[in-house]
Amino acid sequence: MALSRDQYLGAISAGALKYHAWDPEQIEVRLSGSMAVLRYRSSMEVTFGSHHVPRTGYWHTDLYERDNDAWQVVWSQATEVRNLG
Repeated sequence: MALSRDQYLGAISAGALKYHAWDPEQIEVRLSGSMAVLRYRSSMEVTFGSHHVPRTGYWHTDLYERDNDAWQVVWSQATEVRNLG
């Protein structure tokens, strides 16, 4: 499900989105000037509203931009890892 930054943070703040586990693996970084892309796998377990998602593997891709000396994420995406076959 796609969420805006405000929707995502609001869901966490309201307790509608709860992380029970989030375990990232090795993080790979591609850096170019004032932009960086991070790619990594993780396993996580969450509850969103009344829907519980058991521990599952995900691929993450995050885009960061540097403004002065601070890095800020501007885009983040997670895709469930599914076994084929």
